[in-house]
Amino acid sequence: MATLLTNIPSVMWSGNVPDLDFTANDHVNIAVDVDGTVILRVTIFAINSMAKFVELAELVEQDMVDRGEFLSEVTIYDVDDDDPTDLTQLCQFNVIYCSYSVSNDLEDFCRKNFLTTAHAKRLEPDVAERLFFYDPDSGNDVLRMQVGYMDGDVMRVATVDNASALIGVDCVEFDTAAVAALADVDDVRTVNFTLGARQMFYYAVDTPADAVFCFNNCFNIPEMLPLNCVTERKQTGDRSVAQVRRRAVIASIEHEVEHEVNTAPLSTDEISLVEQMCESSAIKLGEEDIVISSRTCEFSDERGELKSAKFVWQYRDGRHHATVAHRDDRGIFSDEFDSNYD
Repeated sequence: MATLLTNIPSVMWSGNVPDLDFTANDHVNIAVDVDGTVILRVTIFAINSMAKFVELAELVEQDMVDRGEFLSEVTIYDVDDDDPTDLTQLCQFNVIYCSYSVSNDLEDFCRKNFLTTAHAKRLEPDVAERLFFYDPDSGNDVLRMQVGYMDGDVMRVATVDNASALIGVDCVEFDTAAVAALADVDDVRTVNFTLGARQMFYYAVDTPADAVFCFNNCFNIPEMLPLNCVTERKQTGDRSVAQVRRRAVIASIEHEVEHEVNTAPLSTDEISLVEQMCESSAIKLGEEDIVISSRTCEFSDERGELKSAKFVWQYRDGRHHATVAHRDDRGIFSDEFDSNYD
């Protein structure tokens, strides 16, 4: 029977999960359970009655990335030598994924921030938005909403003191129509959400962005990123030729299609999100999975300097995606069959 020496907080960032130190006579059998599934069983031999389990943080982070989770419960078990099903719990704690170093005080950070690095975002027409949060106080905070709208030529503000109808599982779910209906207004221009000390500001736009990307941000949470940009499609090809009976034949054909994106000037929040998207392992454009193959994100801190980014993406499946024009099905192929041919 091993004894765990490491002091484990009840909740921590994924990057702060410590190595585990044990006292054991000869060895210790460890099982690591994440959200009810054992992802690792390992035997660690003791030296001078001490054993150490390293790289637990990397193990848990990779599992959370693979499953797309931002919050997981981790349990460490001591496994009996004679009966692998006999598990003794050594510790249990919650982990919030974060690939950045944002704050040493996790609970204080989560009370004051939504799980995004942005503080202001654009709200696209007819696009559903999800704003995630972690509540250490288990639901004591009330969601409030201030909606800026046009009343003729005058800008007014409507306040909804309890917008709980928009709260889903660990997130606020809404679009322009849902905000307008809840606030009983038309022509929504701005939305400001307050949940405890957390705040997020949205400005509604009438013209859709040129492209709306969805990616897993630094908290491993899906986040929408509308961008005004110019996209150029570039195709390269490589053919290899072989000699067969003195004749040149094509041995293989390899074509690659890339999409080069040049963004319009970006806000500070958009810069942060573009950087995270370029590092993300899960990116979608519409319903298609894509990957960022190269990027140039050089941003100046000088005030008044225009900031933009360039990156190149490809479809993850490696296939060519083409839009096929709809054919007009009128004509002889739409006429009923007439057996009496003249």
